[in-house]
Amino acid sequence: MNIGFLNEFNIMEKIHNKRISELDMFWRKNMSLLFDNLNEDDYVKCRLVGGNCKTDFEVILNNTKRNLSVKYGESISLHTEHIDSFCEFLKIIGISEETITTIRLYHFGDGTINGTGELRKNAKELQTILKNEIKKANKELNDEKVLKKIIYRSILKGRSPYHEEIDYLYYGNTKEGILISKEKLINCIISIPCHYLECIHFGPLVYQPSNRYLYSKTKEDYKRYYSQIKWQSINNDLNSFVNKT
Repeated sequence: MNIGFLNEFNIMEKIHNKRISELDMFWRKNMSLLFDNLNEDDYVKCRLVGGNCKTDFEVILNNTKRNLSVKYGESISLHTEHIDSFCEFLKIIGISEETITTIRLYHFGDGTINGTGELRKNAKELQTILKNEIKKANKELNDEKVLKKIIYRSILKGRSPYHEEIDYLYYGNTKEGILISKEKLINCIISIPCHYLECIHFGPLVYQPSNRYLYSKTKEDYKRYYSQIKWQSINNDLNSFVNKT
């Protein structure tokens, strides 16, 4: 089982069908953040959601529901999407054709905007070749209004208009972690500078293709056409933000 899925399952097992009085102090504290007016005899229920939703599972108490996204580990992937639909989204929110072209050139790394080139370059080479273009693109992509829309799509809501957005993100395991509301999460991301200025980024969130397959074509070559957004410094960033607030 995937480590992330196993972690979600273990957390659900820890709190599902338990009275508040049966939870340890760490999870009592988390429940008090999720819900008002806790009663020791209240039962906590969980329901797995998963799939393409940003919500991993629902936490339910007295008919009140909270949508929870669970993350764990280092350099985590937040969002994967076909480059065409992601660029179409960027166009809809007003990103310039120049910046979208830069993203496509950086994404494919073969001198084209559609992946048809023969010679594929790695990220370091591209960051040198496209240095000025990336710098200009990042300035546009890190405008606060733009950044909030990208956060909404990549972390809170996802692509589908039919999915509910998350209420909280939990970063951690069954024993320790950080529970943060979506409002505070947005404030966290827009307030933290990126540590990887050479690459395309949205605040501390780093953009990259799912895989460039630099040296040979494989049956998984289709992954070249999918974009990925990762939060490489999530542990330090969340801890730093929470300790300041």
